[in-house]
Amino acid sequence: MRTYLWLPAARAVTIWFTPRIELLRFQDTFFRLPKLREDDPVDQEVTSLFFFAELFYVGLGVWGAARLWRSNPTARPAVAFLALFMVLRTAFLITLETPEPRYVLVCFPALNGAGRARSFARRSAV
Repeated sequence: MRTYLWLPAARAVTIWFTPRIELLRFQDTFFRLPKLREDDPVDQEVTSLFFFAELFYVGLGVWGAARLWRSNPTARPAVAFLALFMVLRTAFLITLETPEPRYVLVCFPALNGAGRARSFARRSAV
């Protein structure tokens, strides 16, 4: 169970929700909260803010894609293609021993497009 389920699931969460702040002076890990809090509380708060912002944007994209799927049957192939792309890329990356979070960055424009497509479809119908 650990090898085939828990570790790949933990890798998927890590590569999707690690804050992308490598170029800032803050640390880029969120999952060691007690150690971060002890070392540098300001750093931990900024990293936590970026983590929750990323969690919010991923949730917003999934919610928008789900609404588009339900409301516009003609857009379903596009939403399914984008979802398949993200699932396949994540499935490939979790098979690697040391996946890097930057390899999932190409999925964020697809997630954003799936989430915003409903507003574009509504504007073109007017």
